Amino acid sequence: IGVIILFYKTPKLTVFMLSIFPLLIAIILIMSHFIKKIYKKIQDQIAETNIIFNETLSSIYIIKSFTSEVLEIIKYKKSIKKVIDSSIKASKYKGVLIALIVLILIGSILSIILYGANLVKSGIISIGDLLSFVLYTTFISGSIAGLGGSLNNINKSIGASNRIIDILGKKNEFKIYSKILK
Repeated sequence: IGVIILFYKTPKLTVFMLSIFPLLIAIILIMSHFIKKIYKKIQDQIAETNIIFNETLSSIYIIKSFTSEVLEIIKYKKSIKKVIDSSIKASKYKGVLIALIVLILIGSILSIILYGANLVKSGIISIGDLLSFVLYTTFISGSIAGLGGSLNNINKSIGASNRIIDILGKKNEFKIYSKILK
């Protein structure tokens, strides 16, 4: 709705503003692709860490009888370190994505102001139209900037969903053993 209002009030500035959005969308799509892969990797690493923890906990008497506690602690620490390293990598990508979005939005607002100032100078629009356009654009860009957080949550959900689909796709051990025993 905001873009329609902008187009009605100042069509030249709106077309100029909309020409910037494909760059923003391309950057978001490219970065979110990398972030989605990292979140899937994190989900897999968390699953491996949980397996290590559960196996260690369920066989603690055997581990103690062979005095293998130190080996299990080292194995668990390595697994946790992988999860932490991947989470830091995902946070860095997310930080770069947010910084790029903010930079492009601020740059686009500044370029719109400059282009609008030229339109005011040539008498095509008034200063009031330029000011209202900048305010509307700021509100719209704030909403678009919020999409980054939503996209991040969607990528986390996709990573977790892919992990669940992988688990559901594995063959049931009961079916495998029942075929062997027949």
